[in-house]
Amino acid sequence: MVKEVFAYLESHWDREWYKTFEEYRLRLCEVLEDIFIKLEKNEINSFYLDGQVIALKDYLLIHPEKTEYVKNLIKNKKLFIGPFYDLADELLAGGESLARNLQTGIKEALKFNADKDDFTGYLPDAFGHTKSMPMLLNKANIKNALVWRGINIDSQEFLWQSDDNSKVKTAFLSSGYYQDFFAQKSYKKNLMKLLRKLNTYTDKDTPILLPIGADHLACEDNIKAKIKNFNRDNKEFKIKLSSLKEYFEATKKNKIKKAVTGELYDNSNSCLLYGVHSARIYLKQMNVLNQWKLGKISEPLFSILNFYSLINSMQENFDYAWKLLIENHAHDSICGCCVDEVHQENVTRYKKVNQITSSLIDKAKYILEKRISKKELGIINLSNFEFSGVTSFYSDKKLPLICVNK
Repeated sequence: MVKEVFAYLESHWDREWYKTFEEYRLRLCEVLEDIFIKLEKNEINSFYLDGQVIALKDYLLIHPEKTEYVKNLIKNKKLFIGPFYDLADELLAGGESLARNLQTGIKEALKFNADKDDFTGYLPDAFGHTKSMPMLLNKANIKNALVWRGINIDSQEFLWQSDDNSKVKTAFLSSGYYQDFFAQKSYKKNLMKLLRKLNTYTDKDTPILLPIGADHLACEDNIKAKIKNFNRDNKEFKIKLSSLKEYFEATKKNKIKKAVTGELYDNSNSCLLYGVHSARIYLKQMNVLNQWKLGKISEPLFSILNFYSLINSMQENFDYAWKLLIENHAHDSICGCCVDEVHQENVTRYKKVNQITSSLIDKAKYILEKRISKKELGIINLSNFEFSGVTSFYSDKKLPLICVNK
């Protein structure tokens, strides 16, 4: 019996890493132009832009004239983007940041005519996964996911479950997303070896899921001809160019034999680079400070003021600040494993977010000060919990307050 292989074309796009963002953007423009030509000539059926939207936005800042062209490709399911804004390190970015990342990515993807039913929780290269990811995906009505690092399981399919019982059917790329066999001269031999290995992770009724692509690469020339050549007289496997949506549709009725809960942080199948958690500590410190000022102080303050009609929401400013912050959450960036020039830009982004939040907090304080008389003391609880008891404060002026002795 010949085993069916569902292959999808992709490129993993590290926005900044061992080269700077602008250097990679030059490469991005070349890669996308090549992909567009191949789509026009029907040399390929569709292409996945790594589960994130920001790469496309980076391209369109250079080529805004291609906006409608790209929107048509997405509408016709030739180019797939989202659902994330960028691919963050899930364990270093905060929970609220991950939620905003997904929320922003979906919002931006829909502007480009993406179909919400096509979204997959595409997480091919994160250095471990938070246990809350199924919950986040379910909140966005996303039922399927794909992972590589952090999991060691003998099945291509498993059910990933959060503490709140949220579930996503998850495809496990046991050999990773980096599969550039069709760029090799001896691709038949090497590809057969890979498919035989992948076949051990599936039962007889489940097709093999095969990514075709690699970091920062366009699609290999003559890919359809090479696949046809591989399939010819092959009695073990038959590859067809497909999509993630088609794969999940084809396997929808499969009974999932494996279930996984908790963090996916197993290092035995793929390297998780544990050392990145202590690399360039100053980036982690700046990130925590900015997340706190943005998500816990400035935005809640404006929500309260807006609720009482004391100020306009200024939501556009907050959206901009979140996007800047999320740019620094790309896994190589926040992990601190890029060249120095990249992390200098990370620091600049953090400083910009800090400037925005500081300015907004000052504006909120100014409005509140006008509402409180000089004889009053106002305290606002910005935590998620009710508070009772004693609070302390400092003043540079003598206040006519009653002193209570302990």
